[in-house]
Amino acid sequence: MSRMKLPQVLAALEEIAPLSLAEDWDNVGLLLEPKERASVKACMLTIDLTRSVYDEAVEQGCDLIISYHPPIFSGLKRLTRRDAQQAILLDASRRGIAIYAPHTALDAAMGGVNDWLMEGLGVKDGRPNAPTSAHRSGMDTKIVVFVPDTHVDVIRDALVAVGCGHIGDYSNCSFELEGQGTFRGGKDSKPVVGAAEQLERVEEIRLEMVCRSSQLGMVDDVIRSCHPYEEAAWDAYALRPKPSPRLGQGRHGTFTRPLSVNTLVKKVKGLLGLSHVRLAVATKHEEGALLESVALCAGAGASVLLNRKEDFILTGEMRHHDVLAFVARGQTVVLCDHSNTERGFLSVYAERLQPLLAGVEVYLSKSDRDPLVIV
Repeated sequence: MSRMKLPQVLAALEEIAPLSLAEDWDNVGLLLEPKERASVKACMLTIDLTRSVYDEAVEQGCDLIISYHPPIFSGLKRLTRRDAQQAILLDASRRGIAIYAPHTALDAAMGGVNDWLMEGLGVKDGRPNAPTSAHRSGMDTKIVVFVPDTHVDVIRDALVAVGCGHIGDYSNCSFELEGQGTFRGGKDSKPVVGAAEQLERVEEIRLEMVCRSSQLGMVDDVIRSCHPYEEAAWDAYALRPKPSPRLGQGRHGTFTRPLSVNTLVKKVKGLLGLSHVRLAVATKHEEGALLESVALCAGAGASVLLNRKEDFILTGEMRHHDVLAFVARGQTVVLCDHSNTERGFLSVYAERLQPLLAGVEVYLSKSDRDPLVIV
């Protein structure tokens, strides 16, 4: 089993779910970095970081726990063992285990939790209930390097190797522009071209590529090791996100063919592996009208569902009066309990992560479960 540096693992996680997609109120990303230059040989995926999940991660020798729900959410004024969650954080730090949370970034991403729910119900063209703007593949920074043409390919290839140059489904993306650079070295300089204390004019290439801001440290390492100049000239520009019709919280869409309430309930149970769900049926659907459209949101989705007009509403949990309002409008509601709408996605998440985490073992927690059970 090999190891990956923690920054490389974080870059892979952001490739699937860019943190820029997360809601402003959320707390996502690397929440606990226990040591400098950490590396990862095994990680564990879970919805919630409970004591049993933590003990399981320790037993499996995991260096990283990817907890969908952030175990650190609001500001902490102290860390004590009197608090069960804080005790886990203290133990993880002592053992050198990092903790990462994707949460609403993974909800909003293409191919994320909500897309998985839509596809499981047979809807292939789901659109976000609350669209957002974000950088595709998390590429939120443009780097510009000025380099002699003899070293352009070397530097480009090295930058690609650390994850730069991805635009959508395309890799190795870059732009080159020819021009002239000038410089005058100080008396103690050792310029590759020309002499110290003399104004030089050289033919150079302006090389542009996109990357994630989290990769800038690796970009600096690449340029320092590959650029022929004593002092390389390069810049990093923050990019504004572009709007996307495929990114955002929740999803809505139309079924390929109208379905009965019973058929849809069976689909939900099968997808989520549940024996029971909570159902509030609108009068017209009780009388036999079929359901043609669906709006859903993993977890507690009322905030992005309340104004939807689709026939079928699916989420984890919702207030009593919100359910009454939907039913009064002729919409049928299914509630599955909060984490039951999310946990089934973890196996899909693991399959997508494994090729990006070469040699790192990816485990699904066996002890993670919804705290509520049917009795």
